[in-house]
Amino acid sequence: MTLAGYIILLILALLDIAEIILDKININYAKKISKNNQLPSFLNQEDLNKSLEYQSANINLETFKSIIDTLFIIFIFVSGLIQQYANYVLSISSKEFIQALIFLFGIQLVMGFIDLPFALYKQFVIEERFGFNKMNLALFFKDLILSSIISFIIFSIILFAIISFINYFEKSWWIIGSIFVFFFIIIINYLYPTLIAPLFNKFEPITDSELLEKINELSTKSGFDLNKIFKMDASKRSTHGNAYFTGFGRKKRVVLFDTILDKLNSDEIVSVLAHELGHFKHKHIVKNIIISFLIITTSFYITYTLINKDFIYEIFGFQKSLATGFFIISILLSPAKFIISPIFSAISRKFEYQADAYALSLIKQTTSFKNALIKLYKDNLSNPFPHPLYVKIYYSHPPLLDRIKRIDDYGN
Repeated sequence: MTLAGYIILLILALLDIAEIILDKININYAKKISKNNQLPSFLNQEDLNKSLEYQSANINLETFKSIIDTLFIIFIFVSGLIQQYANYVLSISSKEFIQALIFLFGIQLVMGFIDLPFALYKQFVIEERFGFNKMNLALFFKDLILSSIISFIIFSIILFAIISFINYFEKSWWIIGSIFVFFFIIIINYLYPTLIAPLFNKFEPITDSELLEKINELSTKSGFDLNKIFKMDASKRSTHGNAYFTGFGRKKRVVLFDTILDKLNSDEIVSVLAHELGHFKHKHIVKNIIISFLIITTSFYITYTLINKDFIYEIFGFQKSLATGFFIISILLSPAKFIISPIFSAISRKFEYQADAYALSLIKQTTSFKNALIKLYKDNLSNPFPHPLYVKIYYSHPPLLDRIKRIDDYGN
């Protein structure tokens, strides 16, 4: 490795330290606010203390995990283990796809084993302590193995296609590759509701007659076909409540966790559905895919620009190959996530406000929607007092108090 390689590793370590510091600032800010300010009427001290304990436990675990991951990455680079592993893989086969698949999958496999104890601790210690966990070890490892197999298949298809494009379209492969990945994402999104999601959960139509009547009224008001609303057996894994929309065209559907159906009344559930319809109305899923396409295209162009530059291999002590090139560029691009995160977080929060406004325009009253948000935030032990800077960088959803203020302003 050259001096530049050590500097890049130092930058990565400093970014991890910055994220750890931001996590600590965020939780300390919440603790300070909770002690020095009058609490909202819907939040008592016991609920707040439990929320802060839950947030602190997760932050401490994530901090430890981040330190271990960073130290491991630094160790394998400085010791030369990753370079030796790369040389060994390149000697196994002359086929670039095989080289890249073994090299990149091997790294992911090792990182997965390192992160496994943290995932187990989170699920069976932290989630268990706060009453969320409903999983057993068999289901945990079934999910892990199944999701790993699906990820491996998707990764292999994309990797094979990109390497083929590089070999056949030397100058324009990054454009062709971007378009391929874009349409591949669309296909996955289209197939996910009926092909992938049922591998993990059962989806059943809503049967509550009172709720169905109110859903039909909402359907009439919105002009959306709400026949495809399903409840998902989330309770076999966790007591956390949520709802989401997915799919395209005839495959699109709204999914309610069964835990929500147990905790919210029919008016509150309808308000949650109205919010999800707001995402449909404003075409947020399409916009997110377009944003993803821009990110993918930019990443591919940077890869195209750097993949044949000798210096990126020299600074880390690697042999030149597509396998090592992809890995090195992923290391070089990793700080970009921290840098651009505030932009995409802001876009996501804007989408959430738009969906909230649409929901309020449909249900014509604020109490049910506000109560639904409060119950979901309290049920998930979310942080009600996040630091403003932390919100700008990481929050894809607006903080609870900000959403409630906008709901109240709408009512006035």
